Formats: sequence, structure tokens, C-alpha cells
Amino acid sequence: MLVLRKFLAWILLRILRVKATWSSDGLAKIEQGGKLIVTANHVSLLDGIIIALVSPVPLTFAVDPEFSVHNVVSKSGLAVLAWLGYGQVVPLQMNSPYGLRKLLQVLDENRPVMIFPEGEISRNGRLGIERRGVKWLANRTGAPIIRVQILGAERSRIFAKAGKAWWPRITIVL
Repeated sequence: MLVLRKFLAWILLRILRVKATWSSDGLAKIEQGGKLIVTANHVSLLDGIIIALVSPVPLTFAVDPEFSVHNVVSKSGLAVLAWLGYGQVVPLQMNSPYGLRKLLQVLDENRPVMIFPEGEISRNGRLGIERRGVKWLANRTGAPIIRVQILGAERSRIFAKAGKAWWPRITIVL
């Protein structure tokens, strides 16, 4: 399954025109897995999928219930990605503690999580105001925070809020 996962990731990243630029230190931290919180700016509907595809280890993703529970199409797509080994999904609702508690449990089990700290997609591609959940998880578990930056996806006419390009090049920087 690992070979299939890497092959599919390679194909999908080429189709989506994604280039990952990793620092050796950052990549080493993610490759180790374990108790780790990965965060990124949230600029399009593709962000979580792209991070799952470029990550060397499966992550547990905090996802809005609108996409992880209520929308049949996105829920099915996320289930397929989980089945293929790209990571798991935890519904995270801002006014409910259950998702955050589940992420705490995942970190306590020494597994990495991925959270978009703004809690919503940015209109301009810049990091907005971070919500308190990431810092709470880090303080509670001692997990280090790895920050990833997504560049270019905010220009997507199809997947971003205010994009004008049909198929922009996307870069992931760590």
C-alpha cells in the first residue's frame, strides 16, 4: 500500500502542479512522526489534500464538519484518502470541544496532527488570526509546532475564494 500511496501522490501532485520545498530540519521532524502539530495557512479547498500528499507520514487532519460529515462528496473523498493511508480526519467545530479532545488523544498516542490555525480559508493568502486551539494543544501535550506555508493555491479560480487562475502552480514551503 505504501508504494501505491507514493505513486498516487506523485501523479496527483504533478496534475495539481505542486512543488514541495522542504528544509532538511523540517522534513526530518515530520519524517520522525510522533507527537507533532503541523499548521499551515489555509488558502483553498485543496490545502489539506496537498499537505496529505506531500507529507512523508500520515497525519490526522482537523476538518470542518461541513466537509467531513455533512457534504457527501467531500466526506467520501476524505474516506478514500484515509483508506489509501494518507491520514485520518477529525471533525473540528469551533463551538464544540469534542474535536479538540480527539486531537489531544491522537497527540497523546504519539501521532502527528494537522490543523489550519485560522479555522477558515483566507481571501488574500496571508495567515490570519490564529485561534487558541493550536497553542492549547501544544501546551497540553508538549508537541512541537511545525509551520508550513502554501503559496499559489489562493490564485485558483476553482478551489479558492477569490482566485483568477484556472490551474495555478502551487508551492509548499517548510
